[in-house]
Amino acid sequence: MVSQQSEKYYTHNGFLEDIDEANPTNKWYFDFKAMPKSHQINLDFNDNFTNSLIMFINFKIYDDNYNFIGATGIGIEISYIDEMLSMFKKKYNLNVYFLDEEGKVVLTRQNKNTPLHIDDMQVLKNHKEEIISKSTDIIEYEKNGEEYILKTKYIPELNTYLIVEAKLNDFAKEATQVFYINLGLSLSFTLIFALIIMFILKNYHKKLERLADFDSLTDLSNRHHFDKQFEHFLALHKRDERPISLVFIDIDDFKTVNDELGHQIGDEVLVKTANILKKSIRKTDLIARWGGEEFVIAFIDTHINEAHTITQKIKESIEKDEDIQKILGYNIMASFGLTYCTDYDTIDTIISRADKAMYEAKGHGKNRIVLARSKTIKQS
Repeated sequence: MVSQQSEKYYTHNGFLEDIDEANPTNKWYFDFKAMPKSHQINLDFNDNFTNSLIMFINFKIYDDNYNFIGATGIGIEISYIDEMLSMFKKKYNLNVYFLDEEGKVVLTRQNKNTPLHIDDMQVLKNHKEEIISKSTDIIEYEKNGEEYILKTKYIPELNTYLIVEAKLNDFAKEATQVFYINLGLSLSFTLIFALIIMFILKNYHKKLERLADFDSLTDLSNRHHFDKQFEHFLALHKRDERPISLVFIDIDDFKTVNDELGHQIGDEVLVKTANILKKSIRKTDLIARWGGEEFVIAFIDTHINEAHTITQKIKESIEKDEDIQKILGYNIMASFGLTYCTDYDTIDTIISRADKAMYEAKGHGKNRIVLARSKTIKQS
C-alpha cells in the first residue's frame, strides 16, 4: 500500500520506503495515479519481494468524497511463467513477447538485454502496425543478415499481443515443416499459460472488486457503491415517476458499547444489525453501511407510507433481537431518518434530508423514526 498523504510505501512486512517521483522504481505508482482507470494489472520483476516474475493487481483508494488517497494491491509470484518462456528459448529457439496496445513489452523472459518497447527493436518497429493488430499474422523479415519469422496473436482477455519470433537459420532447411509444427505447438503452450494468467486475474479481480464495493465486516455495499447504484434508480424515478423512499439508520449509544465492552463486541452487534436489515428488505431495495454504526436503505418503487411501515418493523426487530440481547445483556435501540425522493432531488439533497431527520430523532430522545416530508417533519 502507498499513502498519498505520507508518500510512504508499505508491504505486508511494514514500512518499505518513501516514494519519490525521481526514483525509477516508484514510477509505477505515479503512472498508476495519473491513469483514469481505478485498477491496473502489471507483470514485472521486483527485487523488493523476490527475484521472480510477479503479477501486481493494484487498486486506487478513495475517501468518502471520492478523493484519491493512495493505492493498494497484491503481488502474486508466477515464476513458472518465466521458466516456461526460458524453455521456449532454450528448446525451440523462440523469443516470446507480450506487448500492450502501445507497443510496450509487458511480459517476456527475464533478460536485462531485452528491449522494453517495440520501438527499441531494430526491424520490428517497421512492422509495428502489422504486429499490434487484432488480426493474426505471420511476418517474415531480415535482421542482421538473418531471416526471421514472427507470429502474432491478439489475446482479448488480457488486452495484449502475443509475439513469437524465431530465426530460420536455427532450423534445418529440410525441417521447415517441423519448424512450423514447433511454432504452432509453442504458440499453443503460450496461449495455455496466457489463459492461466487470465484465470488468475479474473479470480483476484473479482475479489478486489468486491473489496472495493462492499464492507468487509457486514458484507453490505459501502457508501461509494451505494451512490453508484442509487444514481441509476434516481434517474428512473425522474423519468418514469417511480417512487423511492430512503431511511438513514444510526444505532443509539453505540460508542458506549465499544468503550465498555470492546470493539470486538461492537463488531458483532454491527453484523447482527446488518443481518436484521438484510432480512427486512426486498432484493430490489438498496442497502449499505454508510460508516461506523450508520446504515442506509433505499426502498425502490415504494411510497413513503409503505416505507414507514417497513421501517417501524425494522425498529422493532432491532429492539427485540435475542442474539443482540445475549451479546450485550440488554436491548439496543436505533434512530431513523425517513424521507422520499422528489423531482428536484439529487443524491446529496435526499441523503442530507434523511441525515437531518435522523439527527432530529436523536435530539428528541432517540429510538424513534422522524419522517421528513419536504418542508415538514413528523415523529413516530
